[in-house]
Amino acid sequence: MMTRRSKATLLSALVFGAALVIYFVAKRPEPNVAQAPRPDGNNRTQSVDEGRSLGRKLGGMLKPGPEPEASPGAPTHRAGPTCEKCTTEYCNPGTDDGCDAIADAADRKACEEAYECFTTNHCAVDGDPIPCWCGKNMATCVTANAGPTQANGPCVKQVFAAAKTTDADTIFRQLLNAELPIGRAARLTLCRAVNCSNDCKIR
Repeated sequence: MMTRRSKATLLSALVFGAALVIYFVAKRPEPNVAQAPRPDGNNRTQSVDEGRSLGRKLGGMLKPGPEPEASPGAPTHRAGPTCEKCTTEYCNPGTDDGCDAIADAADRKACEEAYECFTTNHCAVDGDPIPCWCGKNMATCVTANAGPTQANGPCVKQVFAAAKTTDADTIFRQLLNAELPIGRAARLTLCRAVNCSNDCKIR
């Protein structure tokens, strides 16, 4: 049985492959019948060589670059092998969920610190980290940027750093954006709480 991660990877590969086919079909020029060379041996050999060359180029394009190595001591990896196994099966730790694939060291650190705050403070509710940010002002924190109605949760500082902004509305809209450290941290928290709560000791 394919895991969710495997299905997502396969779907991405199929979509990309289909896009390549459409691109090359659309870009292929109409044949000039009057000037087309006869399919003799030399032309066939040239076509084979060109096809192999194109195949090598496409293979190089499709080959993924190296991902940053996961640190066993990182907050996202401290829950043990059972949690890691469940995370690999149900989440996408190498892409959207978690901090491992973030190349920038500062962004990766911001992601890990946000996740650590969400989990060590036990402030997430069913994996939702918004209470960790909003605290007692759940009704007003998503719009208020100042005063007694702004966010006052235990992870305000970490959320600001991982979201790269202090604007409440922007944070709320970008909370699950996997292109930002806050999105990676929030998505891992949510996925583990929903699918691996017992294995990862997270609610």
